[in-house]
Amino acid sequence: MQLDHVQDGDQTHDQSQPEESVNCAISVREKVAGEWSNSSLFSRTLPILSILIIYTMFLQFQPSEPYLVPYLTRVKLISNEEVNIDIFPVGVYSTLFFTLLAAPACQFFSYRAVIIMGTFGKLATFSILFSGKSLFSMQITQVTYGLGAVADLVLSSYIFLLVPEKDYQTMTSYSQASTLISYMMAAELGQGLVNHGASLVTLLEITILSVAIACIISFFLPKEVSEAQEWGLLTIKYDRLQRQGFLEKIQETWRGRNLRLLSFWWVFGTAGFAMIPNYGTSLFDDIDSSANTNGHVLAASQGAACLGALAAAQLLLCLVYVQAAKSLSNQQFILLFSLNAVAGLLVQSGIQGVVVILQLSITKQFYVFGGYCMAVGVVFWIFCFRNYVKTGTVKLVSTDEERQVFLAG
Repeated sequence: MQLDHVQDGDQTHDQSQPEESVNCAISVREKVAGEWSNSSLFSRTLPILSILIIYTMFLQFQPSEPYLVPYLTRVKLISNEEVNIDIFPVGVYSTLFFTLLAAPACQFFSYRAVIIMGTFGKLATFSILFSGKSLFSMQITQVTYGLGAVADLVLSSYIFLLVPEKDYQTMTSYSQASTLISYMMAAELGQGLVNHGASLVTLLEITILSVAIACIISFFLPKEVSEAQEWGLLTIKYDRLQRQGFLEKIQETWRGRNLRLLSFWWVFGTAGFAMIPNYGTSLFDDIDSSANTNGHVLAASQGAACLGALAAAQLLLCLVYVQAAKSLSNQQFILLFSLNAVAGLLVQSGIQGVVVILQLSITKQFYVFGGYCMAVGVVFWIFCFRNYVKTGTVKLVSTDEERQVFLAG
């Protein structure tokens, strides 16, 4: 498509601007795909993938994580009820706050800078957890945890600025798998150390060392701005997005049926699941406070998820990230990721508020979480059934269809 057909005159130029921007988006994607098709995997994708895997491996190597609640109850002498009512909810609300700031922070600083800040937020979380002694200091760890959680969110969208569209799935799958493998190895290491008499403090010290290394590695992550300029990805940003208001950006970002459906699942499908890892160790401690099998349980769950990310390349959230990114035409990845995450956290906060107000036990809280996930599943089964009746297929999302909808609009 040619861009030089725009006639002179302000009125004509304004009317042709949306089509010009669309053509620009397509030409940029085609240009990038062409450049990458002529470059080797080793010289382009492999170095980026390598540094991301090393970074995520150290960041997620946290042998203390499966034993967080036992550490709080046995070492810090905080009751299980205080952990669930007074500490963990702070993490949900602080994550919501920092997630709201993620998109503007990435625009004002850079994706890489926000990832670095979030990584140091995680280091601060474990450091305060190690040295703090009061309930208030443990609540502070949840504030820094919220800052650290933003690093994971931004990293998920940052990947799409580093590689062309054809490599989205590969990069996301391997990055997700490295995270899960590291978590699994850390959980098994923690389990082995506990079985041989190591203290929970020792596990935390190993975690602090690993995250500190990740902080150093984070400075070596690729600078997405310079890479994007090299491949021409900032053409759209300077051509159109800087002249748009925030609401216009939001409307354009969520344009298209496919992207809305993906975002709908993203928001409601992840809200209930996100609470399970947070409260899983509390459930273990409530069932048998003397048991020390948390590491085996969490390692097994992460191992199964890793197989999904590597073998099938369709671990559900991983697949949603990739398909949403491919359906996005304006390269506003962090805007899409952060606002979907905010909406999910609002739903999660609502569930959190219900269990807190009702003062439910940890076991009954999991009944609520399970019931919520089942309800969301039923809703999507209804969507699939309606789609099957109308079209003869249960497929709700098609990336190609999304692009046609965008172009037709």
